[in-house]
Amino acid sequence: MENETSLKQLFQGMMPEGAGVVEGAVSKESPLEITLANDATMILSKNSLIIPEHLTDHEVEVDIIGGEGVLYAPTGAEEDGGSHEHPEIEKGGQHIHELESLHLTSGKMVLHTGLKEGEIVYLLRYNNGKKYYVLDRRG
Repeated sequence: MENETSLKQLFQGMMPEGAGVVEGAVSKESPLEITLANDATMILSKNSLIIPEHLTDHEVEVDIIGGEGVLYAPTGAEEDGGSHEHPEIEKGGQHIHELESLHLTSGKMVLHTGLKEGEIVYLLRYNNGKKYYVLDRRG
C-alpha cells in the first residue's frame, strides 16, 4: 500500500496555481458554516461556499416498481386498532399486508443527505481563496 494516493493528493496534482484541496469541519448546520482544518479562525459561510446537491437535503421524483413483498404504512389509526379488523391481532397491534406487486409513479422522496455538524469535508479552494466548492464528506 506504499503507492496508495488519497483523493486529496489526486486533486491537488491537477490544480492550477492558487487552487487546492483543503479539509474542513462542519461547525454549524443552519446556516451552514465550515471551519478549515488548519486555520480555526477561517470560518466559511454560505456566501463563500458552493454546495453540490448530493450534499444537501433535497427532494427527488421517483418511480418504484416491485414484485412480491410486504408493505407497512402507519396511518395513525393504529391506536384504535386500525381502520379494519384482524381478529388474530390484538387491538392496536402492528401488522403487515402481503403484496402481489407495487407500482408507484411520479412519487416524491426526500433524501436527507445534507451536511451535519462535526462532519469532515473536502473543499476545492479557488478564486484566490474567495470561493470553496465542497467536493465530498469523509466516508
